[in-house]
Amino acid sequence: MSRKKVEVLFSVGIVSFLVWAIWEARQWPPPSKLFPWSLAFTVLALALLHFALAWRAALKENSAGNLATKRTEDAIASAGTGRSDSESLLISPEIARQRAIVICCWIVAFFIGISLLGFKLGSLFLTFMFLKFTARESWTISATIAVANYLFFWLVFDIALRTPLGSGLLGDYFGIN
Repeated sequence: MSRKKVEVLFSVGIVSFLVWAIWEARQWPPPSKLFPWSLAFTVLALALLHFALAWRAALKENSAGNLATKRTEDAIASAGTGRSDSESLLISPEIARQRAIVICCWIVAFFIGISLLGFKLGSLFLTFMFLKFTARESWTISATIAVANYLFFWLVFDIALRTPLGSGLLGDYFGIN
């Protein structure tokens, strides 16, 4: 099975999961369903867009399969290297494993940070740290995106929806909101 078809199937799985999550939350009281719905509808729109793009790419791949095969064979023959352009873009397994470990560590760090500091402060500090030290963004971009993230949580949940997010374990312990 081609990579494009796998991508379409993965998109179908994500869309199905999001539809299920939205459906399950429909009977909840309004304050309880607000958080999952605010995330799920946004992510569902993005997942549907991804599905449409993946579906379109898979259809193009099927219709242009013979032409692409011919071009790849011509490129390999003319280059004399025995490798196509797509093969030269592959990442080595060691680098892929290292990146996967870094991603998993950041997921755990965000979980712990949000548990300890709450959504607003946890997202502020961890977004800044991720962008500055892992993504190697400039101080200005890292600080701007981190502050925007904090303001998003504060404006949407505290001000607009009047659903204050928890202050985390440290905030509860020290009485900081």
